[in-house]
Amino acid sequence: MDIRHPLKDLDQQMIEWAVDSNIAVLVLLTKADKLASGARKAQLNMVREAVLAFNGDVQVETFSSLKKQGVDKLRQKLDTWFSEMQPVEETQDGE
Repeated sequence: MDIRHPLKDLDQQMIEWAVDSNIAVLVLLTKADKLASGARKAQLNMVREAVLAFNGDVQVETFSSLKKQGVDKLRQKLDTWFSEMQPVEETQDGE
């Protein structure tokens, strides 16, 4: 979600659905390069505080593809999630 406009209604609905479905959530506050450091930290802290109300596995990080900010944290989280997944067994007909 855009760091300048976080937690819109649809964002909150998606987080609520994921938490209710027992799915871990990583919220990426995108376009973090658009804000000064102080404003970026304030938004990050505000969103982290707000997602506590969902009572689930919800993490929040800033992200900027332009400045490559948060890319390593995203990569680590995806590696963790994929390494925890159980392999899918193929059926006899190949599906």
